[in-house]
Amino acid sequence: MYPYEHILDEQGAIKRATDPDQALASLKRSAGFPMPADYLNFLRHYAGFEGAIGGQYLRLEDVEEVLETNEGYEVQRRLPRTLMIGSNGGGEFIAIVYMEDTQGYKIVLSPFADMDERYHLWIGNTFSDFLGRLEKGMGWFD
Repeated sequence: MYPYEHILDEQGAIKRATDPDQALASLKRSAGFPMPADYLNFLRHYAGFEGAIGGQYLRLEDVEEVLETNEGYEVQRRLPRTLMIGSNGGGEFIAIVYMEDTQGYKIVLSPFADMDERYHLWIGNTFSDFLGRLEKGMGWFD
């Protein structure tokens, strides 16, 4: 069990009824970088999430929505090594950025309007860390 699962379960996140293997395979190909295990687990077991954690609203997309959103916004062309995974409902998207030099990740919040990495605001080291920070009451701009 990943640390974030209790957070989502407490918030009433809906579990997936079917295994999204084909969609996950497509997402892994289109992302162009190795996907973090905790986020892949989320996509495999949850049908997205919409609600508040620690007082902050967020919407995490289902695997099929992640595919559509990233294709529609041409994320991989505009922001290489970046995967848009949701939003905060306030004009900013939440994304996973692959750090090629360290082979690690960071979770960022960034404006839809500019889609420029210089506006990325770090909000976690991993998917689990990001949700844990929200649960502890850390806001988007803390």
